[in-house]
Amino acid sequence: MASNDPAAPNVILKLVGQQKFYVEAAPPALNFGLVFEGAPAPEQRVRITSHGEKPLSLRLPEEPPRKSVVYTLSTVTPGREWELVVRLDPSAPAGPLNELLSLATGVEKQPLLEIRSSGTVATRLEVEPSTLDLSSAPADQPFSAEVRIRNRSEQPVKVLTAASDVKGLAVALSAEQPGRTYRVKVEAPPKLVLPAAGARVLLRTDDPHRPEVSFTVIRSRPAAPPPSPSGLVGQAAPPFSLKTTAGREVSNSAARNRVTLLDFFAANCGYCKRQIPRLQALLRAEFKGKPVRLVLVAQRMGQQEFGADQIREVLRQAWADPGGTELAVEMTNATGGSFHVSSYPTLMILGRSGKVEAADIGLLADLETRVKGQVAALLAGKPVPQGG
Repeated sequence: MASNDPAAPNVILKLVGQQKFYVEAAPPALNFGLVFEGAPAPEQRVRITSHGEKPLSLRLPEEPPRKSVVYTLSTVTPGREWELVVRLDPSAPAGPLNELLSLATGVEKQPLLEIRSSGTVATRLEVEPSTLDLSSAPADQPFSAEVRIRNRSEQPVKVLTAASDVKGLAVALSAEQPGRTYRVKVEAPPKLVLPAAGARVLLRTDDPHRPEVSFTVIRSRPAAPPPSPSGLVGQAAPPFSLKTTAGREVSNSAARNRVTLLDFFAANCGYCKRQIPRLQALLRAEFKGKPVRLVLVAQRMGQQEFGADQIREVLRQAWADPGGTELAVEMTNATGGSFHVSSYPTLMILGRSGKVEAADIGLLADLETRVKGQVAALLAGKPVPQGG
């Protein structure tokens, strides 16, 4: 503020105040921390105060948000002050708790008073690991492993027995620290057959809230290898349709009555830059003027995409002949996926009938000999040489 005092022409006024809600909860949020199953039900209290001029009428909603939290609201001063008791029921399902209670206040500028409760209901007995996999040992050797049971609560819990539901799967229970930690040794003979869902090892305890706990023993199957282009040999080529950069069709129907070579490559593939010139030279020298068609099918490898002009320049630098061979650019890799191509270069050779007759994967040392034998056999109506 400006003043008429020459010694202090400007005066600073500092305003201090405290914002209050019309209806206030103290504390506004509750955290129960970690609560174990079967432990005494913990409770916390919230004091609710109305700062408005008119008395209020508060009451709990008819349908509580969750049965695992119990609320009790009592009046301390009618219309002005209330006490809310919040009790967490440890018999609730194990897991995180995050609940919001909304109380209608009837105040226009603060229609709801919200109180959040959080915490975690934890299982008293921890089984580690919860699953054993027999595949961790060779199938022709016996399997042996241990499972540890740990009591995480303060109250002692005894593990009384351990039993498997599969004959031949031996289990032995031992107390490491009675009432606190136990071990179960699991042994299986070689090639033990388990149900599809695995074997269940049941542990009986003296805990009335958790009289049984269990773990599972499985034999996982190795992941199936990805399909290979070689798996298509002898089958009809999967449906495909491409256009070359010159606008010519490359498809199942266009491949009939000729030998078609689809060379899947990537512009940023070093092996491809060495394979393509060799392949072009072979076909010019051995099959010029014959019903043999080579199409270079450019795919995307990694994140970088290449246009047709960029790919032609790459081929020139690799001493390939970009103008002497048909080029199809497909950065979606859809056709390569249909032929199960996962690495480059991959050469797929289709016969006159439209079947896949050969799949040559990678930069082959015997590329010329192999492809020459494959194409010559197909032109002669003979089976493709074995190993080709």
